[in-house]
Amino acid sequence: MNRTNDMHVTNGMHQETHTSSAAISRHRTLEPHQFFWAVLDPRQAGIARHPSEQQLGYLLERFVPRPIEEIQAAYQPLSNGLWLACGLLRERLDEQLFGNELTLTPSALPEFLQSRGDIRGDSRSDTQGDTTASPRDEPDIPDSVVQRLNLLTGDYEPPRIRRSRHRRTFALAATLAAISASATIVLFQNAAALEDQAHRYRSAQQAEVESVLGPSQSGQPPQLRLLAELRQLERTRRPDRDVLQQVDVTDHLVLLLSQWPVKSTPTGGQDDQDSLLFVKTEGVSVTPEVMTINAHLPSASDAERLSAHLRPIREWNLAQPTVTIAREEIRATLRLTHAPADAASDNETDEETDEKTPEEAS
Repeated sequence: MNRTNDMHVTNGMHQETHTSSAAISRHRTLEPHQFFWAVLDPRQAGIARHPSEQQLGYLLERFVPRPIEEIQAAYQPLSNGLWLACGLLRERLDEQLFGNELTLTPSALPEFLQSRGDIRGDSRSDTQGDTTASPRDEPDIPDSVVQRLNLLTGDYEPPRIRRSRHRRTFALAATLAAISASATIVLFQNAAALEDQAHRYRSAQQAEVESVLGPSQSGQPPQLRLLAELRQLERTRRPDRDVLQQVDVTDHLVLLLSQWPVKSTPTGGQDDQDSLLFVKTEGVSVTPEVMTINAHLPSASDAERLSAHLRPIREWNLAQPTVTIAREEIRATLRLTHAPADAASDNETDEETDEKTPEEAS
C-alpha cells in the first residue's frame, strides 16, 4: 500500500479460491486486497466539478502499474469533490467471471480507507493528533458506497442487463414516438377542422358578396370587390369642396334684383314710361364681396342707364362700367364692390370734407 499526495493504491495481484457458492452467485464480490484503490482529487489537475469517466481514468493511471486501457475501474463521488476509484486488471477480471454474473463489487473497503471521514460522509476536520483512527473507533461504512463500485460495466456489461437496458430504451423511445404520433395526429385533425371552418366562412362570405354585388366577372376576391365598391361610393358621395366653401348670398342677389330696371327714362329728360331698357345678360356672379354683371345692350347710353339704376344699391359701390363693341353689339361689364355701412359713412364724410373750401374747413 502506497500513500502519496492523498492518493492510495493497493496492489490487486493476489489469487482467490473460487467456491461453488461464488460460481452460482449472480452478484459476485471479491476481497478488497485484489483491487487497486485510490482517492482522486480532480481539482488538483484543474478538472471541472463533474469530471468524466475518461478524465478520472487518466488520474487513476498515475497510481497503477499498468496502462489504464488494461484496467477495468469503477468510480464513486465522495465529499469535498473527491472521488473513490476501484480497479482491477482486465485479465484478472476475465479469470474471475463465470459468465452468469450481473454485478461484481468489492466485499468491503480496505482498512486504510475505512477510517476516512470523507468516505463516511463525516465533515469533521481534525488538525491535531493522529488523523488515522482505528476501525473500532469509526462507525460502519455504508454498504451503498461499496455496492455502487460495480466493475461489470462498459465492455463487461452482462448481456442480460444490456438487453434489459436496450428494452427500456426501446420502450421509452416507442412511448415517445407514440406520444409524438398522437400529438401529430391531433394537430393535423385540428388543422383540418380549422381549414374546413375557414373554407365554410369564405364560401358564406362569397355568397353574401354575390347577393349584393352580383357574380364576379373578373374573379376578384370578395374583399377586393367590397373595397372597390366602398371607394367608388366614397367618391360619388363625397361633397364638392367648392360647395362646402360656398356662402349664402341670397340677400345680395335680392338687392341687385330690386334695383334691376323695368322701365327707364331717356337721357334726353323726357318722361316716357313706355321706353324700355333692353338688357341681355350673359352672366351674373354674386359673392359676399363682389357682384359682376356681363350684359349685351343696344347702345353705350343703355349701359349708362343700367349703371344709373344699380348705383343706389346700399352698401355697394359701383365702379365705372367697361364697355366694348363686338359684332355691332355693346358688351358691358358692371362691377359692384361690397362696402359695409361704417366704411360707406366714412367715405361720405371724407368726400364732404374734401368738397369744403379752406375757409369753411377753418
